[in-house]
Amino acid sequence: MSALTWDEVGVVESTPRRHLTLVPTGDGVAAGGLQLTRRGRLAITLVVLALAVIAAVVGVNRAFAAPAPAAPLATVTVASGDTLSTIAAREMPGLPIREAVQRLQIANNLNSAAISAGASIVIPSY
Repeated sequence: MSALTWDEVGVVESTPRRHLTLVPTGDGVAAGGLQLTRRGRLAITLVVLALAVIAAVVGVNRAFAAPAPAAPLATVTVASGDTLSTIAAREMPGLPIREAVQRLQIANNLNSAAISAGASIVIPSY
């Protein structure tokens, strides 16, 4: 494009429009820091948005990932005269008897401490 001006006689002269602007250097530059163009701000915004989407996808994948397969649980067949306390003391020696009995009841869905001979009892890991 060019700028149009009127001359004294009324003739229109065409002067070329400058496309470049002078940028001060040295002492004329204010210490304002970094200035980004519109395209630069857009690029940074898109990079940050892409990183946020990637982080969200990775987080969702971890949340819905299949759990690690559980170790097979040990089972014990109840002998005649066995109680939950004797089984707890024999199979879970590192725990107090009361806590071991409670874990046995929870693992086997028992409402009471009564068990019958020949029943199969699951021993939970501790």
